[in-house]
Amino acid sequence: MKSLITAVLLFAAILVFIISNAFFINGFFKKTDDLLLRLPQTAHDAENLSESEKEAVSVRLSEIEKEWKSKENYVMSVLEHEKASDFSERLLSTKTFFEAEDYGEYASSLAALRNVTKHIIFDEGITLGNVL
Repeated sequence: MKSLITAVLLFAAILVFIISNAFFINGFFKKTDDLLLRLPQTAHDAENLSESEKEAVSVRLSEIEKEWKSKENYVMSVLEHEKASDFSERLLSTKTFFEAEDYGEYASSLAALRNVTKHIIFDEGITLGNVL
């Protein structure tokens, strides 16, 4: 009986961790995707920004990067390394292209970054298959 209770408690603890982790990962990447949506999505939009708007976009990208850096170790440990690494690389390239004023590459990189984010949200969502 004692071993059954131990097994049930262990199973419950693992289940709670899996579900809370899924909520955390989804929350982080949904918030990030919302922030990415506020950025200029096309090269034309980025080219037509005023200098103050370009500075605001640069600050937003830096804030997203800072938020990522604060969560990166945890995300790398609970998510497939390839997905987390892909997100990190695309975020860095998006920021770099924007700051270099290469808006065509920036828009392409931003679209790829959003695609990675959407895939992570979908893959790590709370579904019966992901929990079990």
